[in-house]
Amino acid sequence: MLERRYPPLVPAARLTRGTALVLAPHPDDEVAACGGMLLHHVDAGLPVEVAFLTDGARGSWKTAADPDYVGLREREARAACAFLGTRAPRFLGFPDGGLAADEHLVGAVRALLREIRPEVVYCPSFFEIHGDHRRTARALMEALEGADLDPLLLFAELGAPVWANVLVDITAVMERKVRALRHYESQLSANDYAPAMKGLNQYRTVNIDIQGVDCAEAFLAGRRRELVAIPPLVDRIAALADRAVPDDWTRPG
Repeated sequence: MLERRYPPLVPAARLTRGTALVLAPHPDDEVAACGGMLLHHVDAGLPVEVAFLTDGARGSWKTAADPDYVGLREREARAACAFLGTRAPRFLGFPDGGLAADEHLVGAVRALLREIRPEVVYCPSFFEIHGDHRRTARALMEALEGADLDPLLLFAELGAPVWANVLVDITAVMERKVRALRHYESQLSANDYAPAMKGLNQYRTVNIDIQGVDCAEAFLAGRRRELVAIPPLVDRIAALADRAVPDDWTRPG
């Protein structure tokens, strides 16, 4: 059996280059997934573009009580991006919870890539549980097929750990990352996951024996050609895992 080595701690400067594009399925995903790296990009004087793919309409149990909930989430996203220092975000308006890696989403992502021509793209990983997150990753891979650009892809973790091959120290910017997330009051008032986000970033340092490195973001990094075989493998593993659950575990007690 092949033994994996622990993901290396890579200096942020090795990954901050040119223009970065963030594909965020929902407002707040950009902070939770890669807010530390976005701050590193901005601090280096490099432009960051953020595209929110869905309208965020299903983000909270408070949705029904607020007729302007989508507008509220957009205002929060604009404030968070302004705090991070990114360019004004884009809102593609696909239905929350209904993303499909179809011609519409793939075409929209392809248009962004052609316009922005990023050198780095951040995106939720194939290992995510939320369907919108996984389908964003699939759409990115399909949008890059046959494209005349080959950006570095960094697949991040939100609701599930990623099979990381890169860790980046975000200790110096962690508190700013938490402050950026605090702009999403509509989300945190229902479920304050800021401690969980910080806890995941702290957990990622468990195999880093370097004094002063207390928080890190983890990514599966590579070019499309290096990663294209992963999504079918993830599908097979997920199907095997689902079938492995004994029936008597899933029956009501």
